[in-house]
Amino acid sequence: MVRNCLKKMYALLVVFALLITGTNISAQLNPPLGASDWKYVTPFQYGYVMNDMSFIDNNTGLAVGNNGAIAKTTDGGYNWQYLSFKYITATNSISLASLNDVHFVTPTVAYAVGGGGLLIKSTDGGINWAQITTPLTPLGKNINALHFVNKDTGYIGGAAINTTNTTNINDAPKVYFTKNGGLSWDSLATPFRRQQNVANLSGFNQSEIQRIHFVNDSVGYVTGSCGNVSANYSAILWKIEKGVVRDYSIHRSKFGITATTGSYAPATQTYKGVIGINDSLVMISSLNNNVVIRVKTGKNDSTASAVPAVWGAYEKGIYDIVVWLNSTATPFPASLA
Repeated sequence: MVRNCLKKMYALLVVFALLITGTNISAQLNPPLGASDWKYVTPFQYGYVMNDMSFIDNNTGLAVGNNGAIAKTTDGGYNWQYLSFKYITATNSISLASLNDVHFVTPTVAYAVGGGGLLIKSTDGGINWAQITTPLTPLGKNINALHFVNKDTGYIGGAAINTTNTTNINDAPKVYFTKNGGLSWDSLATPFRRQQNVANLSGFNQSEIQRIHFVNDSVGYVTGSCGNVSANYSAILWKIEKGVVRDYSIHRSKFGITATTGSYAPATQTYKGVIGINDSLVMISSLNNNVVIRVKTGKNDSTASAVPAVWGAYEKGIYDIVVWLNSTATPFPASLA
C-alpha cells in the first residue's frame, strides 16, 4: 500500500517536472513579445514592393524593387537610405526602374537588373548607379537574374530574344556573361528542354530565366519558369560547369511519372528561389505554390528515366521533393495535374 502510494507520488513528481521543463522549453522557443533577437524592419516605405536584397557583410546591404526603388543599410537593416532610379528605355523614354535582382559583389561594386532589359552598376557601394547595355537592352526584354563571381565576371538571364512560338534552340532564353564589368557580352549555349508528354520543342522559348546562383568561380545553377503551361513544358533547372550548360529541368520523368498525357504540377512551377549548396547539390523553390525540390547533380548521381536517346543526352540527377504543401497525394508521387 505504502509502496503504491510512493510510486504514484513519484510519477506525479516526474509529470510535474516534465511540465515545468516543457514550460521552460516553450518559453525559450516562444519568447515574450519584444524579447526575440528578430525585429521587423522593411527597407521600403509604403507603396514600394521589394523584389530582392543582397548583403556584402553583416551590416551593409542593398534592396531593390518596383517604382525605381533602391535602398541601402549600413546597420544590419535597422535604418535604410532610399533613392529612386530612372532610366532611358529601349523606346527612348524615361521610366522608373522595376528591379528584379541585386548583387552586392564587393564593398564598392554592385549590380542590379530589371524589366525592359535594364542592368545598372554602382562603383560607390550603391549610392550612385549607371546603366549598362546588354544583348537584351535594345529589345527591352526582361532581365530577371544576375550573379557576379567577382567585380568584373558575371552572368545574367531573363526572357528570350524571340518569344514567338518557334522550334529554334537559338530562340530559347540564354545565359549571358561578361568578363569586363559589362563592357562586352557573350552567351552560353542553351540546352534542349522538351515537353513532358511529347518530343516537341515548339513554344519552349516562352519561358524565362528567374534566378542564377554560383557556388564557386566555375559552377552555378539557373532556375526559371516552364513557359507554356498548357504545352506541359518542364521548369528550367540548368547547371553551369566550366562554361557548359547541362539540363536538369524539372521533367516529370525525374519523379517516375511516365504517362503520355497531362503534366506534373511541380514541373510547371516558376522557380525563383535557388541555393547552390555545393557543386553537386542544389535546392530550388517555386514562386507561389509551395514547392521545394532538392537535386543532386554529382557525377555518380543519375535518374533511371533519362531523356530519350533520340536527344543524344543522358541527364544525371537525383530529385527529391522536400515540400509540396498544395498536394494531397497519397502515395507519392502524385497523379498528373
